[in-house]
Amino acid sequence: MPSFSPSRRRRPSDSRRRRSRSARRHRDSRSPPPRRSASRQRSPRGRAASPSRSRSAEDRKTRPVITPGGGIESVEAKVVDARTRHSGEPTFQAEVYLGLDAAAAGRQRTMCIRGPCRVDRGQAQEDADKMEEAAKDGIKAVREMAAKMKRTVAASLSPGMLDRNVSHLDNTGLSHKRKRSCLGTRTTETSVSSRRAGER
Repeated sequence: MPSFSPSRRRRPSDSRRRRSRSARRHRDSRSPPPRRSASRQRSPRGRAASPSRSRSAEDRKTRPVITPGGGIESVEAKVVDARTRHSGEPTFQAEVYLGLDAAAAGRQRTMCIRGPCRVDRGQAQEDADKMEEAAKDGIKAVREMAAKMKRTVAASLSPGMLDRNVSHLDNTGLSHKRKRSCLGTRTTETSVSSRRAGER
């Protein structure tokens, strides 16, 4: 019988081990890379959202904070739609809501002070800003500011009111001087008929 040496018997097992190792390496190369955890994937989003938060914080810092006084705890100013004119033109009005000190019952009262009616919404917004600024000096200052703006609007409308009243007197037979006197400008009374008689 032929005899085999121990070294020759071990060679087939060694070759099988080598093939198994190479197969494992081949499978490892085909396996997909490990997935990242959810916390690592979400971290870039959190870093991207931080600039917006910082910008909003900067906006709050740049906006002036009005500290009310004279019994006022909170101030809220806004522009609302007011009544419509006869011509159909809309108007706007500033409203300032003042939160007053809590009474003995513990409930806070709210007061609303309105500005004049404006055709331009931008002017109404300026009125709201002025009254909100006046809230630093108390309720009386806000009321005085609203009354001052209303007087200014009334003074600017007086020429138009004068023209409408003069045109309303066209059928009364009075001269222009008399028309002006009806509006409180002069007291001269001269009718059209008497003026014509004097010319004759």
